[in-house]
Amino acid sequence: MREFIFLFRGGKTDNADAGQLDEHEDAWDSWMEYLEDEEVLIDGLPMRDMGVMVTKDGMQEANFGTDEGVSGYLIIECEDMDQATDYASECPIFEFGGKVEVRQLNSDRG
Repeated sequence: MREFIFLFRGGKTDNADAGQLDEHEDAWDSWMEYLEDEEVLIDGLPMRDMGVMVTKDGMQEANFGTDEGVSGYLIIECEDMDQATDYASECPIFEFGGKVEVRQLNSDRG
C-alpha cells in the first residue's frame, strides 16, 4: 500500500446560500464516511486562509485563501495513483470550482 496526499485548492463557498452550504457539508460528510468505510483515510483537515510565509530572508504574514491556495488536505492509503485519483474524482470540492492535487508521499510503508 502507498500513501497519497490530496491537496485541496479553491472550492470556496463564500457565495453559497444556506441551503447550498448544508448540501455541500452533507456531501463532504458522505464522502469522508465513504473513505473511512473503504479503510483508506489516514488523516486530513481544512486549513485557515491566513498564515506565515517563511523564507531565508525572514517571514511575512500571508493570505493563502485564493482559488489556487491550498485550503485543506487528506492523506489516504491505497494501491496506486489510479486508485487514488478514483477516490479524488468523487470529492465534493468540484461543486464550487475547486481542484484536488493528488501526489504520492515518500513513506516507509510502500
